Amino acid sequence: HVAGIAAGAGSTYVGVAPEADLYVAKVLHGDGSGYMSEVMAGLEWAVQRRVRVVNLSLGGVGPCDGTDALSAACDAAVDRGVMVCAAAGNYGPTASSVGPPGCARKVLTVGACSNQDAIARFSARGPTSDGRVKPDVLLPGVDVVACRAQGTSLGTPVDALYTRASGTSMATPHAAGVAAILLQVLPGLTPFQVKERLMSTARDLGS
Repeated sequence: HVAGIAAGAGSTYVGVAPEADLYVAKVLHGDGSGYMSEVMAGLEWAVQRRVRVVNLSLGGVGPCDGTDALSAACDAAVDRGVMVCAAAGNYGPTASSVGPPGCARKVLTVGACSNQDAIARFSARGPTSDGRVKPDVLLPGVDVVACRAQGTSLGTPVDALYTRASGTSMATPHAAGVAAILLQVLPGLTPFQVKERLMSTARDLGS
């Protein structure tokens, strides 16, 4: 579902960047649980393959200050030229509910908005425990339709090929797809410049 949002090339529902190449690293178990070390290993795998954009539709419970091992690894990947998009998490509307790696300093932390451009109730809020504003941007994360794996029951199935689901995990690949398009047009942009463009062109909801 997340991969389809970022780069799906179907005839009915098309992802944000349908011409992008996908590199997929399995870093969590089948039930969605896992260890930070496994996520860090997948991140390093992507960096070694010179992937330009990494999507992390996963995370832990906040609050955090960005000094945990996973957040530090994400910041290190950014320093090596990788655009990292991380989900804010679904522990809203509680304040200071953004968890790792969404609290990392250099990643683009993505919260979820509705089709009415309002922050989704479940979308995690800042600030981080060291007082920084997070998430950095909101993108659609409510009732998003994208492809589903055969035999799975995520969300509300639309038909045999697609399902509808909500979460900051759905918002984050929207950002990853936009980042991929920006880097296709302007390959010389740094992750900082991509992040700045996404944030500076967003509408301020005053929240």
